Amino acid sequence: MRLGKTILLFGVITAVACVIVGIVRADETETLISEVIKDARTDSERSSKLLDAVSLIGEDKKSKLALLEAALKYGMKSLRTAEDCNRTLGALDMLTKIAPQRASEWRSQPTRIYSRLLSLTKPADRQKLARKIVSTLVRKGHGAATKGAWGESLAAYTEAKKIASSHTLPVRSNISVRLRILGSLSRARGNVDRYTAVLKNTPDNAQTRTNLVRNLLTTLDDPTAAVGHVNDSLDQKFQAYVPLAAKKISDVPAEGCKSLAQWYHKELSRSALPIVKYRMLKRAKIYYQRVIEVHSTEDPAGAALPKLAISSIDAELSKLKYADPLSCVYCLGGEQTACGDCMVAGASTGTVLCTPCQGLGRLKCEACGGYWGVKCKSCGGKGGVYTRKYSKKKGLYKEFNRCRPCKGKGVMHRARKRKTDWSMSVGVCPECGTEVMKYRGSTICKACRGKGRSGQCDSCNGAKLVACTQCKSGN
Repeated sequence: MRLGKTILLFGVITAVACVIVGIVRADETETLISEVIKDARTDSERSSKLLDAVSLIGEDKKSKLALLEAALKYGMKSLRTAEDCNRTLGALDMLTKIAPQRASEWRSQPTRIYSRLLSLTKPADRQKLARKIVSTLVRKGHGAATKGAWGESLAAYTEAKKIASSHTLPVRSNISVRLRILGSLSRARGNVDRYTAVLKNTPDNAQTRTNLVRNLLTTLDDPTAAVGHVNDSLDQKFQAYVPLAAKKISDVPAEGCKSLAQWYHKELSRSALPIVKYRMLKRAKIYYQRVIEVHSTEDPAGAALPKLAISSIDAELSKLKYADPLSCVYCLGGEQTACGDCMVAGASTGTVLCTPCQGLGRLKCEACGGYWGVKCKSCGGKGGVYTRKYSKKKGLYKEFNRCRPCKGKGVMHRARKRKTDWSMSVGVCPECGTEVMKYRGSTICKACRGKGRSGQCDSCNGAKLVACTQCKSGN
């Protein structure tokens, strides 16, 4: 029976391929679509046949685009199963790759598909699927941001925010921060296009030209594009510094690097927008480093002030890691994220190593490795205690046993005095300043299902919460 179905399927595909080859040569896309779906009974079958036909066409971009548009149209009508949703998403991805300039036409489609896919999933698996969808959208938004397509990136993160908010995912607050940054970049790109259109009709408009150059230079950080709009109507500093900033840093003399560094640091970075401040400080640091390289060989004393400036810039940049549109959205430049397993009243009470960026958002302290703790009071940091014992053979003697509170480590990363107090700090690492909490995280006791039952539940002793085993970080 299976062999007969396989032979029949092979025959159908071969026949369709022959029909397609004959029709593509005539470039009749409407006839092609009708021939492919003539034997299909439902919209789901029509969408599936059209997608199969796409793989049989060679390099004919026009025919591929027509088939994919038809597959998307029929797929949106037949979102009855998870397979239909995934197939429609595949058609949508192929469309955006073939015709990226038309991505705005299909921007509203993913919301409906993802909503339908989540509704078809069992309630127990919806949270897991929501995380997977958000991760996919975040990767899509990050990929668009690396290309400078801020509008496309903003749309992807907006979809991720809707799903993360509806399923109370911990990353939803970080996505909100990223949306504010991408919103500034998207508005700047829109302003640049608008100012460029105005200057085509009124090239003598000095205010519009100044706004255009400032947006390109600061928010979009593109001095190469800004230098093409510089003329005598601009401020003298723009006339002098923008052409220098557009050059390669190796081609700029030491005095020019010093002037640019001070201009970026002292003037351009004084902005209320975090993205502008972050980018201008990064630029200033690069120019200061170039000044240090030159002066280290010619004038060592001249490198003192740039080094002081770099130290102050580093302090400011450490507070603006979240402003980088290419940083990890799960930790916003840090190395830890909220623990999804430590949920009490819908909020995370612990942190774990950031999996998407593998902790690259922030380096660990070399002195403590991120696992610094306070000295155990029970053993005095020795890892064990002496206890007196008596036997008939040995008589009275001392035996060194492992300390139970710290498990032989000598330091305590959490206290066991109050199981519900997970927010009290026990100290700060003297090397990296990492604040260590008494409780890394807590989760609802599964033995008693959060009911407590003092004197009966052996797992939580009536506290209703137990220590989370997923929070393995030092915080």
